[in-house]
Amino acid sequence: KFQSATAALQQIKEKVVEIKTYRMVPKPEPVRILQTMLYSLDIAQDTFIEPATKKVNWEKMRKIFDVELMENKLAYYDPADESIDYPKYARVEALKELLGEITAETAAETMPPLYVAILEWVLKAIELREAAVAKREKEAEAEAAAEE
Repeated sequence: KFQSATAALQQIKEKVVEIKTYRMVPKPEPVRILQTMLYSLDIAQDTFIEPATKKVNWEKMRKIFDVELMENKLAYYDPADESIDYPKYARVEALKELLGEITAETAAETMPPLYVAILEWVLKAIELREAAVAKREKEAEAEAAAEE
């Protein structure tokens, strides 16, 4: 599922990279989807969030969507990689809170397909991160039980 979501984004790579040319700030929901994507890819919050207001700086954010993001960060991202130490704002709970009421269904009805594809990727990444944590917890429990 995640590979197909990543492949889907790679197919529309030009459209994703095109985000950097958007002068007008998208509506709040698409911005939150983009923010969640960047946090998932381990892009530091201070790269595009204003420290004083804690709000997205669109000029800074849109410039992150370049070929390097797609070919290096996205292409090699593995949500199950436990070596990634996510900051508090990029943890699964924080990402879910950031997305709030945005679902694939509501996005498909109200947003351009580009944001729907990115959202589907984000949701699959979150799902895989949760599954990886659950698997590690089970393995730890099994290990602890075996030692008793």
